[in-house]
Amino acid sequence: MSIPQTYCYYHNDMDGIVAASLVENFAHISIANNYFPCDYSKEFNFDQVQPGDTVYIVDLSLTPEKLERVIELTRVKKVKVVWIDHHRTSSDALIGKGLTDSLSGISGLVITDTLIKVNGSIRYEHSGFGLPPLCGAALTWLYFHDYHNPGSIIELGSAIMYAIPRYIQLVNDYDTWQVKEDGVTFMLDPDTTYFKCGFDSIEAPYPPLSNELHDLFNDHQTNHSAIIDLLDRGKLLRTHIMRGHRSYFERFAYESSFEGYTAITVNSKSNSWIVGRTYPLYQLVIVYAFDGSQYECSIFSIDKSIDCSAIAKKYGGGGHRGAAGFIVDELPFKPMGKPRYDFNGMPVSGR
Repeated sequence: MSIPQTYCYYHNDMDGIVAASLVENFAHISIANNYFPCDYSKEFNFDQVQPGDTVYIVDLSLTPEKLERVIELTRVKKVKVVWIDHHRTSSDALIGKGLTDSLSGISGLVITDTLIKVNGSIRYEHSGFGLPPLCGAALTWLYFHDYHNPGSIIELGSAIMYAIPRYIQLVNDYDTWQVKEDGVTFMLDPDTTYFKCGFDSIEAPYPPLSNELHDLFNDHQTNHSAIIDLLDRGKLLRTHIMRGHRSYFERFAYESSFEGYTAITVNSKSNSWIVGRTYPLYQLVIVYAFDGSQYECSIFSIDKSIDCSAIAKKYGGGGHRGAAGFIVDELPFKPMGKPRYDFNGMPVSGR
């Protein structure tokens, strides 16, 4: 008889990697081949999962079709599934497909801007409970610290971030895009951007098992030396990255029309930093890259009337209101010409 295994499926970005590293620390999955990086474009492969195994799915939105596959996993193979997520697409799957009564085999923590689901108990209209936006890593930390019912989550309210270590707060601020707006600038806290740059410099064949992530986890109750080291490294990298972004923007940025909106668009697999201070000057930011067969697109917006997740959902993707992504065979947006603003957000003469 085989020994029951524990597997972790995680989103292949900073938030998902940190969430998976927490699963490693708390659920003690030390086998590298038991970790599966995923994104919204790929189907989950559960072929290796056997009856009696445990599956963690962290920071991954589930479409109605994927959610049904996970439910089938619990029914047919009698697998224990723990699902932890914060993407709006997940709440759409829960509500839209009427699957809220079919989750008895799935425990975990799903908190989006429209619902709270904890161990099968579901409450709607999360925004009315005074909770800040929470990323997958933050929810994973809370899950392993016994916040297993909606009442305990709601009771913490806005103080919930005090229950989360500093390095996970930085991940949370970046992933949920906690920005400062003063009418002139639109930017993340500097430490948040430095942490992201430092994090991206971590090298490991299986990121959740990285020694540097172990250091971050182990020093969150000490003097934070691992965080300080990562911030110092990130500060240097950020300066270099932004110089490269400026040059790239000047050559490859253009305006496009997409779903009735005007977008600043860059042919690069990057984040929204690549458009500099033009971010708040357009309704959408679009970055994309071609892998030889398909285009991987990411969209961002600070316009509260625009729901990026709803746009992405139309093209088979998902995400959040302010940031989402999708994969397409052909680009769905129409070029409109060179940008009217330079990298610093200043008007370009003659345009």
